[in-house]
Amino acid sequence: MRIPKRLISLLVAILLTLPHLARAQQIRSPVRIDSLIGGIVLHKPVRFQLIDVLARDTSVIALFKPVPRTVPGTAAYYRNRRDSVTLVLNRASQVAVLRNVLKQKGTDRLRLVLHDPNRSVLRTIYEQGARFLPAYRFQDTVEVTLKDLPQVCSVVTNIVYQSIHDLLRERLEQSARTQEPVSVDSLFELLLADRISDFIAQLEGGEVVGECLRTLEFLKWVRGRSADGFAEGGYEIAGGVHVALDRIAFTLASTLMDWSERDFEIAAIGYGDKVRVNSDSGIAVNTFNTGVPNVIHGSMEVYHAACMGDQLTGNTPIFMPSPIGHRVGSRAWNNCELGAVRAYVAATYLASKLPRERLHVRYATAGVSTSSDDDAQNRKVEITITVRSGRERDAPRRSVP
Repeated sequence: MRIPKRLISLLVAILLTLPHLARAQQIRSPVRIDSLIGGIVLHKPVRFQLIDVLARDTSVIALFKPVPRTVPGTAAYYRNRRDSVTLVLNRASQVAVLRNVLKQKGTDRLRLVLHDPNRSVLRTIYEQGARFLPAYRFQDTVEVTLKDLPQVCSVVTNIVYQSIHDLLRERLEQSARTQEPVSVDSLFELLLADRISDFIAQLEGGEVVGECLRTLEFLKWVRGRSADGFAEGGYEIAGGVHVALDRIAFTLASTLMDWSERDFEIAAIGYGDKVRVNSDSGIAVNTFNTGVPNVIHGSMEVYHAACMGDQLTGNTPIFMPSPIGHRVGSRAWNNCELGAVRAYVAATYLASKLPRERLHVRYATAGVSTSSDDDAQNRKVEITITVRSGRERDAPRRSVP
């Protein structure tokens, strides 16, 4: 039996273009949204290029690192060779952006759009002679279902901050009756001592960005596990110190709003580093290095007393302002001066968050702390709050937002 030439030509064209029937791997199991920080791998025919990532009709490809384009050889192209690409977010913080887009679009899926940009004679034959074959010959899509983590971060953050808020408020009310100072450090340690390791483990097991990262930095700062408070030779309000001061300010402000009369004092004692300050260059003292130049601006007038070199000259720190204070210049030349700068910056930042009426702010340096062998734990500012007078209004208690 003689086979018509036309049929033979069609069969050859179809056989030669069978690679165009191959699809990219379909990702069937949901993937955690935070796994996009490290990247998810998509296996596909080498001829396909990733050209877009869609959340419904919105392109989010700009949130991801560019995917290198491959140029397959003829053999690889027609033998349906496969390769893989990794879809990775540009930055960890983009998880929150992506989450918001998905929420706005009412979807939990991303659509990866793949395209074959290559032109060839066989492709022309294929397009003309095999229109009945599937539409994904030269373009394909892969859907990725994302699952969010249980809101461990929100739960832990709320527990931590609400607990701090409640206990600090209770101690402030007690201070209003007794005029005994409230030590913020001891309060944090007392409150979180039994649970801090568990909280840290829960947060580190998930997506550590945004508010979750701030909470984790704060907990590590309380535990003294890292130097996220002050860097060596630095006085920048960042990391755990920043979070701690913000939480103190929130509780103070909301508590004092409920008092018809208030007169309170913030006292900060700053410590330097175990390492001596470089005697040739010193440490520049300026508002930019505080991390909060919009709050602490202009010239920084920092003073200290009863501290020489790296150590106190007496038994206790002397608080500024004081008539015997010595001004720190444009550079700190020793740890006594560095401790004074840290205390000044922390106290000034905290005061900026509070009503100025009847607010007394004092700060002092204590040179180098010897309370721990770990220098990271010694680079600190101790803050105490004393309520000299306060009468509570009949007002509802505020909770942590």
